[in-house]
Amino acid sequence: DSAGRTIIKPFAADDSATFRYTGSVVSGSVTLINASAIGLRSYLTDFVVANTGSVSTLITFQDGSTSIIGRTIAPSGGGSNKEFQIPLRTNPSQDLAFTAATSASVLYMTATGYQAP
Repeated sequence: DSAGRTIIKPFAADDSATFRYTGSVVSGSVTLINASAIGLRSYLTDFVVANTGSVSTLITFQDGSTSIIGRTIAPSGGGSNKEFQIPLRTNPSQDLAFTAATSASVLYMTATGYQAP
């Protein structure tokens, strides 16, 4: 990068771009992680979820065509994390998003990955 640090892009081709999403939601609406780019897929390599609510909730990762690409549970008062050996991927030219099945007090999400063909 511009500061001289080495950037590692696991699984990623040279023409790819990495992304990192960090945010929180309080409802079950669809939340964008990474916007689409024409002809490219988003690859989700790992995520961390923290649920401050008193009810466990199902987290669904999906693309813009609403195809489900993965799921995890965010336990009440706890969290979930996953690092994939083979990343989850969207269909070409589709957004990467997540939704929580039930509303939580606050649901925190950090997701990282890359965009490539």
